[in-house]
Amino acid sequence: MDAIPDRRLGPAANARKAAELFGRDVLIDWCEALLRGDALDDDPRYPDIAWLCGTIGWPSHWARVWGARGLLHLGPPANSVFCTR
Repeated sequence: MDAIPDRRLGPAANARKAAELFGRDVLIDWCEALLRGDALDDDPRYPDIAWLCGTIGWPSHWARVWGARGLLHLGPPANSVFCTR
């Protein structure tokens, strides 16, 4: 996952751009994994955390914050484990 996010853009714009590059489903899976604690800020399975305006090396709770922020801008799918409808 070679693409580099534009740090001048905000979280919403970078999340949308990442969804275009990597696929919306990949981004949602990643954000959900961050929220569950199943992925860290430097997880090689996913894009660079900078796509969610995060930074590697911050305290671990920040990964959950970035995951939640990503879902805020991308929206969870209807079958998400985080939806309770």
